[in-house]
Amino acid sequence: MNFKKIFPGNFACFYLLIAILIASFPISAFAANTNLQLAGCENLCITPDSLGDITNEVIGVSAASEPSLQTIFDSNGFGINAAADQKQYQVWNHDPLKTINFTVQNVVGYSAAVEIFGYYLDGDIDTFVPIFKSQDDPGFATIDFLSQGNKKDFAVNAGSKIGFAIKSYKDGVLKGVHTTQNSLNKDEFDAVLVYDLCSDYILAFEDTYPSSDNDYQDLIVKLGTPTCPLKAKSKIIPADVFSISINSIGLDASGQWSPRTIFESRTQWVVSSSFFF
Repeated sequence: MNFKKIFPGNFACFYLLIAILIASFPISAFAANTNLQLAGCENLCITPDSLGDITNEVIGVSAASEPSLQTIFDSNGFGINAAADQKQYQVWNHDPLKTINFTVQNVVGYSAAVEIFGYYLDGDIDTFVPIFKSQDDPGFATIDFLSQGNKKDFAVNAGSKIGFAIKSYKDGVLKGVHTTQNSLNKDEFDAVLVYDLCSDYILAFEDTYPSSDNDYQDLIVKLGTPTCPLKAKSKIIPADVFSISINSIGLDASGQWSPRTIFESRTQWVVSSSFFF
């Protein structure tokens, strides 16, 4: 086609026609849902082990004067669903030749008992090392009192499996020992709910068994390993549909002008990656 014959001496009309044609081919809006999701992260110093436990615990109703576990999580901004986000971690494996530095925070607790939080090694509660007490009780003068919201650092440089526990005292008398390891608890009671925040763990203790309300807010601690690198397992763009279509205006079968699709492409993809932080 000789456009000079159609538009003699001047291509201005030709350019105008091209512009009109382009305008008559609107590209439909397209978007992909790029909601990135963190599939989890791996602590490179300690590895949690559920010891085969796969059962989520039913959380009981707290006393009317006390907040529920979910309310506590919400007020602290943890972003945790107390029922659905439970992990069944019972011990944390580590290299016994390396020192693991922990930071523990006394988040909150609702119990009349003096709770002494600490750790034990390799499934042996006799190795229990106290870290803090929840009340400023003079009967445990050698153990640091940690008020709610405060933190304390401690290090573990022995054993290959770390468990955590509380010893509950009333009037100076030991009323119970409650560990993250079910087999060490009476009737293998699951006394601790564990939640994984990637950089920290939340441990929610129940200090009474068997006559328990199972509200798991007798002592709540936040446990981190600030000197350990973390590795994100993956970031995912979950099988989203990306589409684009080009429409034109033309005559339909009845002779009316109407839009029609002359090109369309759809594809799906999943993207995953690992990174350190």
